[in-house]
Amino acid sequence: MKKIRHDKNASAWPVVIFIVALMFTSVLVLFLGEITEPFLNLMNSTDDEMNEDVLEPRKQMVWFWELFWPKGLALTIFIGLSFALFMEYQKKTYGGT
Repeated sequence: MKKIRHDKNASAWPVVIFIVALMFTSVLVLFLGEITEPFLNLMNSTDDEMNEDVLEPRKQMVWFWELFWPKGLALTIFIGLSFALFMEYQKKTYGGT
């Protein structure tokens, strides 16, 4: 029977950090989504008596917010963490510390 030795070359900590960071991001997106929804409803107002100078920035902000939040933020963090995890496991191959 082989003896178990403490080998740090195959640490699970990068994967644990990856999963915890994704969990934290998901909870943050959920909470902030609930908090910001009333403000987004105000920005997405279809008041046709509003001055066009006031309405245009609102439309741009709503467009940006719908583009990025929440799927874009979660995807950005997922890709960044995946890249960091990949680089962490490449340290041994390329002589990193």
